[in-house]
Amino acid sequence: MLDTSANKKVSSKHKGTISQTVRVEAEHPTYLHELYQHATAIILDVTTFNEIATQINLLSTDDERPKMNLNKWSLQRWFKKNKG
Repeated sequence: MLDTSANKKVSSKHKGTISQTVRVEAEHPTYLHELYQHATAIILDVTTFNEIATQINLLSTDDERPKMNLNKWSLQRWFKKNKG
């Protein structure tokens, strides 16, 4: 059994952060879907997640809603979460 001072050193104080996709969907529920559909209409959906994420980031700069800064991994997690 570890003493309490050792437990304090091992335990993390990091509580985590809310991802950008979760935060944006809470404020604007259909925004990411709209951006994804618009991006894939421009560059077709047979491209990579990296290319789609880049296009979404560019499209979001023209909107009043939040500017997106997605990478391919965050887009892929969002896509899987929404049963893409």
